[in-house]
Amino acid sequence: DRYNGVDDKIFRPLSREKVLEELHEKYGVPEEFFLHISAYQPKKNVETILKAYYILRKKYKVAAKLVIVGRQPDRLKRLASRLNISRGVIFTGYIPSEDIPKFYNATIAFIFPSLHEANPLPLLEAMACGCAIVTSNIPPCVEVVENSALIVDPRSPVELANAMHILLEDENLRTKLEREVLEKAKKFTWEKSAKEYIKVYMNILAKISRK
Repeated sequence: DRYNGVDDKIFRPLSREKVLEELHEKYGVPEEFFLHISAYQPKKNVETILKAYYILRKKYKVAAKLVIVGRQPDRLKRLASRLNISRGVIFTGYIPSEDIPKFYNATIAFIFPSLHEANPLPLLEAMACGCAIVTSNIPPCVEVVENSALIVDPRSPVELANAMHILLEDENLRTKLEREVLEKAKKFTWEKSAKEYIKVYMNILAKISRK
C-alpha cells in the first residue's frame, strides 16, 4: 500500500470546543456541520454532495449545515441556490493551511465522495484528526479507510444523504469510527511511505541490472 504519509504534528486531535469557537468567529461555522475540503476538480464530485445535502434537509429536516472549504466555481453556489439550500451551505473559499486541522476536528463528518483518486491525502488528514468519514466505494478510498468509515456509491446522492444522516443521529457509531480511523492513521507515516517508495525503486533497479 504505497500511499502518502500524513504529518501527525499538524493533523492531530484538538479540543473541539476550542476550535469551534475559533471557526465560528472567523468563518461563521455553526456547532453542527458536515465538511468537504478540496480545490475544485470534477472528480471531487461536489455537485453530488450538494444534492445529498438537499435530500438531507428535505427528507430528514436536518438543521446541521454543510461547510465546503477551498476555492469552488460560482456555478456550485448557483446550484445550491437552485436547490434552495443556500442558507445551509457555507462556502469558505481559500483558507490558510493552519485552519484545516481545526475543521476536521470540529465537524460531524468529513464527506469525500470522489469519483477517482490516486492518493487520497484528505482522507489521511481527516483520519489523523480522528474525524468520522463518509467516502466512495472506489479502491483507493476503501483501501485507506478499510472498514472504519461509511462507504457509498459516489454517484448516488441518496446513499450519501443516508450515510450523513446515520452519522448525525448515531453518536455511538460516530465515536467508534473516530477512534478507529485515528488508530489506522498511525500506519500512514512519511517514514513508512519513503521506505515503500525506496523498495519500489530498488526493485526497478534490480530488474534493469538483470537485463
